[in-house]
Amino acid sequence: MSTDRAAFTAGLRRLADLLDANPDMGLPFDGRAVPMSIYLDGDTATTSALALIAAMNEPAKPVIESNFLKIDGRVHGLRVEICLKPREVCEKRINAAYRDSQGVQHEVTEWVIPPALTEAVEARRTAGPLPVLHHPTYCGECGHDIRPVPMTDIQRVLDRHAAEVTADEPDEPHDQYCDCRDCADRARAAFRAAKREADRG
Repeated sequence: MSTDRAAFTAGLRRLADLLDANPDMGLPFDGRAVPMSIYLDGDTATTSALALIAAMNEPAKPVIESNFLKIDGRVHGLRVEICLKPREVCEKRINAAYRDSQGVQHEVTEWVIPPALTEAVEARRTAGPLPVLHHPTYCGECGHDIRPVPMTDIQRVLDRHAAEVTADEPDEPHDQYCDCRDCADRARAAFRAAKREADRG
């Protein structure tokens, strides 16, 4: 997994944790009022689309509009829209041919949506809603479970930290750990050890 992709998915999980921990926090506009668009292309486009459809509740029937094959649906409460390039996943069918007044021949064509996609959508539409699964979130650095912290607790931690800061506080230990509680404990221990060394010196 690339660094950018890992950072993006980690951000989604962290945002979900914050929303769960803070029920008064507003929900994002994208994914609720309008769909979050996921553009798929290349050799794995159809396979990726099938994986997304399998995770959707009541996906809409595939349609071709604005030069994309689109499938709208919800992954639990998150509205998503699959966008594929017809020339990569569809068959081009010639329905008719004619010549204009200049004698130039033209073809009337349409894109045929792959049966695998329409069948997958129909299967999900008739299968009923998927159960909501709750997965733990893990720190990408240490692998520890990251528990969501309410905003009020975050502010208390920040206020306490500000009261404890001294002029000779070492910067390095705080840059070595993530913000999960296990790493925070280790960062605090490292700071205190460095502080004791400085006091002895």
